[in-house]
Amino acid sequence: MRKEALEWASSSTAEMDGSPKLIDLWTHYKENDLPKLSANRQTAYKIARKKLEPLMGRQIHTLCLDELQDTINAACPTFYTARDCKTVLKALYKKAMSDNGSLVVKNVADFIVLPKSEEAEATPFTEDELKKMWTAFDKGDYFIGYILLMCYTGMMPVELLQCRKEFVDTEKCEISKCGAKTKKRKTAVIVYPEILRPVVESLMKSKGDKLLAINKDNFYIEFYDCLARCGIEKKVPYSCR
Repeated sequence: MRKEALEWASSSTAEMDGSPKLIDLWTHYKENDLPKLSANRQTAYKIARKKLEPLMGRQIHTLCLDELQDTINAACPTFYTARDCKTVLKALYKKAMSDNGSLVVKNVADFIVLPKSEEAEATPFTEDELKKMWTAFDKGDYFIGYILLMCYTGMMPVELLQCRKEFVDTEKCEISKCGAKTKKRKTAVIVYPEILRPVVESLMKSKGDKLLAINKDNFYIEFYDCLARCGIEKKVPYSCR
């Protein structure tokens, strides 16, 4: 009996040690559930996952509400990013609760409090924020050049992503054939100021035929990461317009 008790205790401890980590639950979610969502939702939840990085190595049963709340408060200044983090956490908790022998019996993420929603989230960049971007570009932060191009031309993400280098005339400081949405915009020539010439010339040195050779998901991830490096918060791509 003593031997059996020791074996049971050992297996019980092993089960606790083997409680899934957030990163493992995220991997399962990313491979099985995330692909079923729209491209925009997938991008939003991938960004949310990066916001939750401080917790990803933790076993889910060891987390308490205060830790979840503090992490989201620190990483998510806006309602929408906080909401996405809460949604991701709820999905991970749901998965953990569905496993046999799970140590998780309650979806703690349900109790996370979100910041107040701000309707006018797409506020323009300020002069001070533009200065921060120029400083970052001058120091070698290459991707910030794309954001500067959007700010000075009003280009939308879809227009930037479909812009080919052959559409760019660096002598005239003009970009053509990449307009989107409306008929007028599709035929209009995008003109950028002389101050942006060295930025565009730098972007033209990228690999491939496109000015920016990444997909939409990675663009949004890079966009927010780039602004974070500059110390800029509460902005979205449409803040460039």
